[in-house]
Amino acid sequence: MNRQRSSKPAAIPGEPARLAAMRLLDAVLRRGETLDQAEKAALRDLAGAADKGLARALAGEVLRWMTDLDALIDSAM
Repeated sequence: MNRQRSSKPAAIPGEPARLAAMRLLDAVLRRGETLDQAEKAALRDLAGAADKGLARALAGEVLRWMTDLDALIDSAM
């Protein structure tokens, strides 16, 4: 039995939202935008409200816990 392999890899659930969260964080941390300012461009490729909500939640929690996360990383070095 021959199975044809697709040239495109299977989609990873939540990957588009995670990538959008990275774009949000980049806009906030590197370009100095607010989360609200960054949303339109960072979330434009997401179709569903669930993915947009996940991206906002991920970015928001990273920003909220960033000081603690930095301290944890520093203590591990």
